[in-house]
Amino acid sequence: MVKAICIVQARLTSSRLPDKVLKLLGREGKTILEHVYDRLLLSTNLDKIIFAIPDTESNDYLFDFLQQKEIPTFRGSEDNVLSRYYECAKKYSPQIIVRATCDNPLVDWTLIDMAIQMFINNTCDYVNMKGYPLGTGTEVFSWKSLQIVYSKVEDKSDKEHVTPFFYKNPDIFSISTLQNVVYQTNKYRLTVDTEEDYELMKIIYNELYNGTPVFNKSVMDFLDKHPELLSINDMIEQKSAVS
Repeated sequence: MVKAICIVQARLTSSRLPDKVLKLLGREGKTILEHVYDRLLLSTNLDKIIFAIPDTESNDYLFDFLQQKEIPTFRGSEDNVLSRYYECAKKYSPQIIVRATCDNPLVDWTLIDMAIQMFINNTCDYVNMKGYPLGTGTEVFSWKSLQIVYSKVEDKSDKEHVTPFFYKNPDIFSISTLQNVVYQTNKYRLTVDTEEDYELMKIIYNELYNGTPVFNKSVMDFLDKHPELLSINDMIEQKSAVS
C-alpha cells in the first residue's frame, strides 16, 4: 500500500489553450508537464506521483509522451474526472491523496508538504488552501473520503471537478484550511489556461529557471520588481476547467 500519492489531472483537449501541457518553458526546452512533475518530486511527503489522463484517442499522444518519459500514468474518463481519480486511487489504495493539475507549472511542493502534515495532525478528511497565488496550491484528502464522495455524487459538475462535494458538505467531512497570512497574493495569476498566461509564464521561466525548480518566493519577488508584467494576464477570468 502506498501511503501518499499525488494524482495529476492532465489532457491535451483544453478548450482555451489546446496542448498546453506540452508547451515549452525555459531555455532547456522542458514541457509544462515535465516542470510540474519535477516540482512534485521535491515533496518529501509524497510516495508516488501519477498523471491521470483521458482514455480518448485525442489524448493518445499525451500517453505516448508520458510513457517515453517513464512517468507513471493512468487513463480514465475524460469528462467524469471524479471517476478517473477514483479508479486511479483504487489501483494504489493510498491513505492520502493530493490533487494537482498539469496547468500549474509553479505548483508549490512546500505547500504540499505543509498540507499533508496538517491533514495528519488534524486527522481530517480534506485540506484546502486559501490565500495563495492561483496556480500554486493543491488539495489533500483521504482515500476513504474519496470513496464516500464517489458513492454519493450525482451532480455532473461535481463529477467534473472532483472536490466540490467535500466543501459543499462540511456536515459529512472534517475540513481544514492551510491559510496564507504572509503575502498579498491575489494579484498573482500563476496558472496556464490561456495564451496570455503562457506568455507570462515564459517570461518567468526565461528569467528565473536555471535547470532546477524555482522557489515561488523568488517568482513573487521578481514580479514585485516588475509589476507591469502582471498586466499580461490580469484580465483573464478564471474558468473551472475539466483536466
